[in-house]
Amino acid sequence: MATNYSANQYEKAFSPKYLQNWSLAKPTKENIPSHEGYTQIIANDRGHLLPSVPRSKLLVPPPSPTGSRKILTYSTPPTGCVQKS
Repeated sequence: MATNYSANQYEKAFSPKYLQNWSLAKPTKENIPSHEGYTQIIANDRGHLLPSVPRSKLLVPPPSPTGSRKILTYSTPPTGCVQKS
């Protein structure tokens, strides 16, 4: 059998009495200050940077001088860590 719920079936669960939110809300400012400046478009509709935008060199890490990454495996122990006596 189907159960029919009223449209405000979830309202009671989120009331302050059931959530135990008895604190008052923070007072807000009368006038919210507007932000200064403007939005500058840096990409076109396809997501590509516009030609007038300088490309930052810090976004992509520089490639290694050898062109490959150093990979340490278990078959090659690190040198200088273990001292034999």
